[in-house]
Amino acid sequence: AAAGEPRVVVVEGYTDVIALTGLGVPAVATLGTAFGPAHARLLKRYRLAAVVMFDADDAGQRAVLRALRELARQEVPATVAPLPAGRDPADLAAAGAASELQRMLQSPITASRYLIGAACAGKDLSTAEGKEQAFRDLYPYLSGVDSEITREAVLQEAAPRLRLDYDTLRAEFRRLAAGRGSARSRTAAAPAAGQAPAPEPAGPELLLLLAVAVNRELFAAVRARLEVDDFADARARDLYIALEDCYRNTQNDAENLLLRLESPALRALVAQKLGSDEFTVNAEAYVNEGIRHVKSHALRRKRDRVEEQVRRAEHAGESRQVAELLADKIYLDSELSKLRGEAVSR
Repeated sequence: AAAGEPRVVVVEGYTDVIALTGLGVPAVATLGTAFGPAHARLLKRYRLAAVVMFDADDAGQRAVLRALRELARQEVPATVAPLPAGRDPADLAAAGAASELQRMLQSPITASRYLIGAACAGKDLSTAEGKEQAFRDLYPYLSGVDSEITREAVLQEAAPRLRLDYDTLRAEFRRLAAGRGSARSRTAAAPAAGQAPAPEPAGPELLLLLAVAVNRELFAAVRARLEVDDFADARARDLYIALEDCYRNTQNDAENLLLRLESPALRALVAQKLGSDEFTVNAEAYVNEGIRHVKSHALRRKRDRVEEQVRRAEHAGESRQVAELLADKIYLDSELSKLRGEAVSR
């Protein structure tokens, strides 16, 4: 945040607000981890910078990423104050660790540093695949930033972390932003002069969530088995987050769903499906099959990453880490086997 700019700490629960307020720290709570566009707009209206302080568990860290994307879209200055694993502000205050809380709040890390670190975590950046995975995790944030200056600054900061030169990273961002998605699609025919490029076709992940948008009562089944990180498609992730926010706030109308979608193209696509008869026949069977498909591909991606980590650990002679990773692989294999069993039994 700029010098002298008023800031507020964004936490998850009201007990955290009470704890921080008792220390003289302005705080607000999302009452859960569903930080959405409305929260960001409210902070922007009052010209407040945000210090995001969510729990250190997996759900909390995913919520940090969502919050930072929403704050960037609304051009709200944001930093992150990471918490120790298994602790929240109320815990620390109750344990007499007020000075530790104050220290964390006095030295938050920048949004870009946090996001780059999260994108690089668990990736083998010595490989092209690892670099590509890391950049694709960072891309949803970059694509939501309207400020060219901010985006260029983040790309310059990310380049050395990803072991790439800045020009290469900027070119990759522009390629993805142009909707080409992968190197293979560069050979596709260009649109005629004066004609807008055709929208990127919806893949299985997005089709699943479009079906759920039309049949909102089925989202409970989706969220019970899938998390936002199970989706590789950025548009599907954005739609999942919007559906989750609506679900948490018991808003089942189309208007609230569409308001949560920042991308005009995605908003138009969802509106089109909501006004059509598509996904109205055998919707439950379609969604159940879609859940299995998405979960299966997500588990395979995780297993591939674990197998790569096993190879690196074996090469480094880390026998204990190898054993832990092999246990993870056995679990992922068993989950994949269960999914195959479900498919056969139907």
